[in-house]
Amino acid sequence: MSKENKKNIYQSMSAGFDQIHDNVEQSTPEFIQSLSNLQQEYFTAWKNIVSTNFSMQEEYAKKIGSSSESTDMAEQTIQKITNEIVNNFKLQNNIIKIWLDTSKQNIHAINENSTSFSDVNKKFIESLSNMWNVPE
Repeated sequence: MSKENKKNIYQSMSAGFDQIHDNVEQSTPEFIQSLSNLQQEYFTAWKNIVSTNFSMQEEYAKKIGSSSESTDMAEQTIQKITNEIVNNFKLQNNIIKIWLDTSKQNIHAINENSTSFSDVNKKFIESLSNMWNVPE
């Protein structure tokens, strides 16, 4: 094989990785938007199903002559249940946000440590090369 046809394997691997990285980085916003759209569609369907169900139940109750009046106790119970559900969703969202923030910090630390580790390895290889007088 002539010298002209030889390629550096590390440069080839690096170029391949750059291509993969760029592709993933470019497709991520579209993926996140698709997830967001799916979530919004789910919330719309959920609200529609529940609202329709309540309307149908109320209409059926009127047709059979059932009263739809509510007692104070029932109103308080509904409000307590509603408050608990809302508070649990807020708590869940806070936990997820903290988890995401912590994960981001951990990934940042891994990135910083890998750079430092790479520098240490480079110095180690240089010192070994110097010990055996291997040209770089």
